[in-house]
Order: sequence, then structure tokens, then C-alpha cells
Amino acid sequence: MTEARGRMLLVIASVIISCVAFEGALRLLGFTPWTYLAADRNEPTTSEYDPVLGWRSKEGSFRVPPYDPAGQETDLTILRSGLRRSSPQQHETRDARPKIIFIGCSFTQGWAISDDETFAWKIQAAFPAFEVLNYGTNGYGTYQSLLLLERVLPGLMSPRIVIYGFIDHHEDRNVATAEWLELLSSYSRRAHVYVPYATADAEGKLVRHRPERYQPLPFREHLALAALAEKALARIKASGRARQGRIVTQQLMLEMSKVSAAHGADFVVALFDYSDEAKASYMDFFKINGVRAVDCYVPRREDLVVPGEGHPNGKLNSLWAECIADYVRQNMR
Repeated sequence: MTEARGRMLLVIASVIISCVAFEGALRLLGFTPWTYLAADRNEPTTSEYDPVLGWRSKEGSFRVPPYDPAGQETDLTILRSGLRRSSPQQHETRDARPKIIFIGCSFTQGWAISDDETFAWKIQAAFPAFEVLNYGTNGYGTYQSLLLLERVLPGLMSPRIVIYGFIDHHEDRNVATAEWLELLSSYSRRAHVYVPYATADAEGKLVRHRPERYQPLPFREHLALAALAEKALARIKASGRARQGRIVTQQLMLEMSKVSAAHGADFVVALFDYSDEAKASYMDFFKINGVRAVDCYVPRREDLVVPGEGHPNGKLNSLWAECIADYVRQNMR
């Protein structure tokens, strides 16, 4: 019995020594324990858990501190339905005016700028005969935007046009790559943790998946070994998804077009940010499949982003508003 206990203690001691040695080696190689990104530490929490969407915009009027000493506070107003306010008079009760509906990510929502700086606000001012509904949500990809569109369209009176704001990073979000899950977990104070995603089967058809998260391990904030094991497990679980990002995104756009048409609305993709390769691929796809698109890309410059944060500022949103307004005037039925 004593000999068996001694062997057990020897095994335990060997494991501990090995782990300590491995931990030391990882630290020397530059690996660190898990840390949360500090960018959101002063931000109010503007999202809340949703069992289908992963998260949704949270009702409230939020004052966001400046991201740069030379910056200014911004005001973010979210209505109960998750809309970002697009005019001073906008409220929950929808009127009979035809609707211009925006869906997309933080670029569409207008993250890090005030309500009246967003392109949706400026489109509302340009088209008072329409009601502009801005359902853009921070962190969303195409799949979450589709799910939200499927939720809200049946309850809207007179939807006329649905405009989806696209950036090519949505490809990673739509298939929930390990890198995207890890990044969201790093910003978990924003309540962006569980992510619904889609994949394509052998025939290229969409397969929808329930929300998934980056799985935390014990001692992640103290041991580089635990943080590295988390990363490895996430990559194993999400293996192969990144390769499907383009085809999944394209199929999701077709679903958006079908859902919009079923409710009497035109569907348009507004391209905001992309690589040259992505643009060529999507433009061919749009032409072949009869998907309407408007290219609103503007090369990113320092004077077009929020200082200390990096999201598009009010000036860039004005350029996007002009681009979209021109399209609407020329193509609205």
C-alpha cells in the first residue's frame, strides 16, 4: 500500500513538474494566459443574450466615452425592438409609410458615432416619405442579419427595400471560425459570446447551426498552457469552416433576397469594405444570380475613422448615405 502510494505521488509530482516546465517554456516563447481586450472596458453594455441570434441590441439610451483624448462622447439610442434610432421622432409604433430597412453589422449600426451621424439617419432625412429602420447590430455577420430579417419582416407594414451592408469579414463570422469565436470572447463584456453559424453540405446547400461559443477552460487567466489548449480545441472544433466562408455567405445573400421578395421588398447589397479579390468574386455572383448591389466602397483614410477606435466616422457615413441615396432615387419602384 505504501509502495503504491509512493508511485502515485511520484506520478503526480512528475505531472506537476512537467506542467511547470511546459508553462515556463510557453512564457519564454511569448505565450500568455487569457486576457480580455481593454477596448470595451469603459463602454456601456449595449447588447443582450438572444437564444437564436446569439445577441441582440439592448434597449436604452447610452452615452459612450471618447476612445481618444481628443475625441468626444457619442450617443447611442436603441429602441425596444432593437432598432437604432434614425430620427428624433422615431418610436416603436410603425406608421403606414413604406419602409427602407437596413441590416448588417457595426458599420450599418454606426458603432462609435452618435445617432445623427449614421448613414441611416441621413437617409431618413433625405427620404421623409419613407420610414428608415436601422437593424444594424454590432458584430453581426450575414447569417445573424438573415435571422433578424426573418424575425422582423413579417410584422412590418409596407416594406419596400431591404439593404444589407456587407464587409468581407462577414465570411468568417458566418461560419464561426475559431479566430472569430476567440475575438468575441475577448470582448465578452459586450455580451457577444454565443454565435449562430451556417455551413454548406456536399451539394452546397445551407445547413443552419445553433449558437456556439469559444469554450473557456479552468485557469485560463493564470496559465498560458490553459489558454493554448483552449485555442487548440477551438481550431479542432471549427476545422474546415473557414474554407466555406464565401459559398455560405453567397447562399445567405440568396436567402435574404428570397425572404425580402416574399414580403414584397427589393433586396440590395451595399458593399462597404472588401478586398479586390472579394469584390470581383461577389460582383460575378451578383450578376449570375440577379442580386442587386451598389458599390459604396471608399478607401479607408485617417480622416474617415473614429480616432482611437477605427470604425467609420460621420464623414464616411455621409459618403455612404450619398451613395445609397443615389441608388434609391434611380432604382426605387
